[in-house]
Amino acid sequence: MITKVSVAIERELRHCDAFYISVAFITEGGLAPLKQVLAELRDKGIPGKILTTSYLTFTEPADVTLIDKVRNQMQKNI
Repeated sequence: MITKVSVAIERELRHCDAFYISVAFITEGGLAPLKQVLAELRDKGIPGKILTTSYLTFTEPADVTLIDKVRNQMQKNI
């Protein structure tokens, strides 16, 4: 059985006590599938962090704003 990476990440997030995600960049398309589960984690008070970089300015400010909308005690280090 083949599972999409986003489905596997979502499944693991739904069962976590805390989460730490490290990515090279953030895009709306990459974050969109996780918005619902991140909002659920926020509502449950599950702490987490998303670490990214500003390398080559690939992450757009609007994409970081999406994280702010579902802030889950996250720190974004850009």
